[in-house]
Amino acid sequence: MLFLLNNVIVGNYFCYDYPAYLEVQIQDEYHVSANKYGLLYSSYGIPNLVLPFFVGVLYDMYGTMLCMTLFTTFVMMGQALIALGGFTMNFNMLLIGRFIYGIGCENQIYTIIIVEWFYHFELSLGMGLSEVLPLAASTAAGLVIPRVYDLYDEPDQCFGYTFGVGFLVTTYSFIAMILLACLDYKMNKHDKKLLKKC
Repeated sequence: MLFLLNNVIVGNYFCYDYPAYLEVQIQDEYHVSANKYGLLYSSYGIPNLVLPFFVGVLYDMYGTMLCMTLFTTFVMMGQALIALGGFTMNFNMLLIGRFIYGIGCENQIYTIIIVEWFYHFELSLGMGLSEVLPLAASTAAGLVIPRVYDLYDEPDQCFGYTFGVGFLVTTYSFIAMILLACLDYKMNKHDKKLLKKC
């Protein structure tokens, strides 16, 4: 369970600092100023000014797994638009992708899942381990992204394939989310059977 949960979060952490790894290249190839470049982080943050007021209600209404699957889908779709913005060299597409990506990232659902699955001393272990793999993914992104960018000569290929790596990682996270939801469903079904026997 914890391994799958970590893999769900990996996509968020891997893609978050993409703009920082390619700051100079984005400013040069997209012909944007430092202020306009900063919009890549602002567009990510805007949804998170509003969402905290509604996310808890969504959890209560639709359940943790359905909401987490929805938010993981937003992360993947946002990164797909960012990759498309790389191939088309469309800065506005990058902003829209970062906005959608931001909707899915900062929801902290994984904390709720850890609290549901781990008790007492296991809880602190679960919380600690839930940060290890995602932070390793963030570090790996810092090493991989500039190298992938340097593999290509044309700017659209450089950005498209580089952002495409992020899309592949978020797709992997989405698949891990589906597996996590199936496992959670199966375990809940098993627990209900045990409660009926008692």
